[in-house]
Amino acid sequence: MHDEAGSPHVRVHRSRARWFVFAGSAALWLCAYVYLSMGAVPRAFSDTDLMRNIAAKPLRFPDLLFESKPFLYPLALRAFGDNVRLLVAVQTVVYFAAFGSWLWLASTRPRQLWAAAVLALATVNFALYPEFAAWNHIVLSESFATSLVTLAAACLWRALERRRWLWLWLATLFACTTVRDFTGYYCLALVPLALALRGLRRLGTLSMLATILFLGGDFYFAFYCADHTGKSPIEGRWVFEMLNNVGQRILPDEALTQTMVAHGMPMSPALERRRGTWAHDDDLAFYRDPELEDFRRWLVTEGKKAYGLTLLQHPQYAVESFWDRKEDVLQWSVYTAGFYPDAAYKKRTVVRIEHKWLHAANVALLLWLATLAWRRRSRARVFLTLVCAWFYLCLWPLAFFAFHADAMEIGRHCLPIWLQSVLALMFSALCLAAWREPRPVDEPPAPVPAA
Repeated sequence: MHDEAGSPHVRVHRSRARWFVFAGSAALWLCAYVYLSMGAVPRAFSDTDLMRNIAAKPLRFPDLLFESKPFLYPLALRAFGDNVRLLVAVQTVVYFAAFGSWLWLASTRPRQLWAAAVLALATVNFALYPEFAAWNHIVLSESFATSLVTLAAACLWRALERRRWLWLWLATLFACTTVRDFTGYYCLALVPLALALRGLRRLGTLSMLATILFLGGDFYFAFYCADHTGKSPIEGRWVFEMLNNVGQRILPDEALTQTMVAHGMPMSPALERRRGTWAHDDDLAFYRDPELEDFRRWLVTEGKKAYGLTLLQHPQYAVESFWDRKEDVLQWSVYTAGFYPDAAYKKRTVVRIEHKWLHAANVALLLWLATLAWRRRSRARVFLTLVCAWFYLCLWPLAFFAFHADAMEIGRHCLPIWLQSVLALMFSALCLAAWREPRPVDEPPAPVPAA
């Protein structure tokens, strides 16, 4: 494949052996997926009713775009109605398109055939993890979000080969935001990638600035969607999560409570009784108790700011509480949460790699990339290492944010975080197996003198 001047040379292998690797891996993947799918009955989830209520509302602007949930999944529910099986089929198609893109790259890009086979099998193994595969059978936005983030990562790798793929990467990231607003924060964390891509000459200066503006704008869109209060002063995507934090984290801790009170939180016996409760407990008392009216008014206007300042004033609590729950956030040693199968579903994948080893492998591959860049004094490899490093490292601040954003169902809300760990490993491995130094630009031939 001939690339633009100054870009990395990545050869696309189209031999019969590569096609065999892709077809054999895809067949294995399909058979294993059918096996795992047997028993995973298409079903709704506890949050599905909220999505359906949003989907049933009139299609009015701007509520269509900025309701308490991003608009794409409610629109999908409106389109498919109560046909759960059809929606599950669509989710499954998007899933196969996303991980199939990685399987194609793993089969055709590595320089060595054995490396292609290893990466293809690893891709199939990761794709069969229940939190990626079996989620397709649950009517909830996590399935679309997981598949779209995976597809976006594949588009980013293709953008290293061809510049025009960058815009498909950005478009896919925006589609992720319309499914789950948390992806907007993910986009903000990816802003430094634009600088690294500029160093790889995948972006001109104007394109780099446009990419940064796009990612920043996507963050603002997600933030506005989460903050939109609708027609009620206590609505908004973030309010439910903040009430969980107040009941489960702030009120049980005397020091945190005093700090929040110092920042204006109106303390009362009614609020004291909410210690240790969730936002939905006691017939939504957090929302309906008339004695909490002042608290609700303060929460909407000052709550987020006060909570952020409280965490800054108690950094030890912020770090220690995050690390104490690392199993839920990062799935550090064992798989604990994030996927909620029905009681009859008992199947597990054959090979399950503990995520602490995935993190160790990520660090090892980054050190390998950095060593190659240092030994070969290659500017392109330096920026490639920066791309891979930031692609992995950005998951840590995002994990910290996701943990402190909501005390409820941490494993499910942090699903994008450890998906990013898997994608970063695949990304770095593919770069090591497929990257070639740029070809030297041939000098133009000397002009032939006129006769």
